[in-house]
Amino acid sequence: MAATVTPRQRLARRYLAVNGEHPMTGADDAYVDRYFTPPEALCARHGQDPDEVRGHMLAEHLPLPAHLRSDGTEMVPADLLELVEEADGLAKPPDWFRGHWADPAPGDPMS
Repeated sequence: MAATVTPRQRLARRYLAVNGEHPMTGADDAYVDRYFTPPEALCARHGQDPDEVRGHMLAEHLPLPAHLRSDGTEMVPADLLELVEEADGLAKPPDWFRGHWADPAPGDPMS
């Protein structure tokens, strides 16, 4: 019987597919630990389920983790879910962002 792939494993695979492999050093891990948080800690503060948040990342409703530590732990901005709360729910951030920021001007190299 094949093992079930967890949301955490699917998210790590997606992160690596998008960002490539960039092995973290001990110094990298220390930096990331100062400025980012694991989804479990973030979700505990906001009453959210980490695997549900991972699912929203995989569905492109939330950004992928900013970093993967050397031990594979996903690291996200500590305020990630504050924007979700301001947008009034996990399914709404893409539309919320589009409604708050104008499209680039015509001819803008970022468009």
